[in-house]
Amino acid sequence: MVCKTCGKPVETGEKMCRNCGTLTEFGLESQMVGLKKPQQTNDFQQKAARFGEVTVRERKASVFASIDPKIAGIILLISMLVIFFGTFFYYESKNITVEMKGYDITLPASMREVKDRSFEVMDSISCDSYANNRMEFTCIRYDAETIIPDLSLNPSNDDIEGLDAYYTAKSELEMLDLNFPEMLDGIFSEKLKNYERKKLQGRVLEFTYSDKAMVDNFVAVHIEVKDHTVYQFSLLCSNDQKSKLEKKFKDIFKSIEMH
Repeated sequence: MVCKTCGKPVETGEKMCRNCGTLTEFGLESQMVGLKKPQQTNDFQQKAARFGEVTVRERKASVFASIDPKIAGIILLISMLVIFFGTFFYYESKNITVEMKGYDITLPASMREVKDRSFEVMDSISCDSYANNRMEFTCIRYDAETIIPDLSLNPSNDDIEGLDAYYTAKSELEMLDLNFPEMLDGIFSEKLKNYERKKLQGRVLEFTYSDKAMVDNFVAVHIEVKDHTVYQFSLLCSNDQKSKLEKKFKDIFKSIEMH
């Protein structure tokens, strides 16, 4: 074998020329083999081989990737339904105390203001109504002088007839919270379709009637008189929901605080 640089003979197996130091083909090949880098392995796989938790994560990822899209869709739908109904029942069960003109009352948070004067029997000061998909609350305020006109009298001391009428009206005002439900009973029996009285006791009137859509409704009315203002509180629900909402109605009426 001859050195390609200087032409001197090189013994077989020698890695370089003894004359000029040039690497022989065998030596160069050996050097290249020696310098060849080992095959790189994936760093993540090396760690996975060392640490069991990495391997577990890889397995979990492969499990989720293998879930059928239909099953994933069903899981998503169920999750959305759980969130929806959870929110719905939360608002149905949550109550808020509302400060109104002349009184405070605790109502379901799901109630929203509506316009309904179905139970207004004469000119009123105001009519406030709130409803959700299960019940409706209404408060109608009347001036007592609209019901008992003689309350507006201002007789002089020598006006015997006027004084008699005024003090008679004052006596009627003291009994108005008990007499007004009887007055409503008479008016509603003529005004409302299929009206049927269920209870008339003290300041409370309860009845059923059919609305324009021929739905049978149950209504509970409570009367309060404060100074010269009459408060007609009423709660309404469909008749088939009465047993479910009876306790709720009682709690709402008990929550009323006059001021």
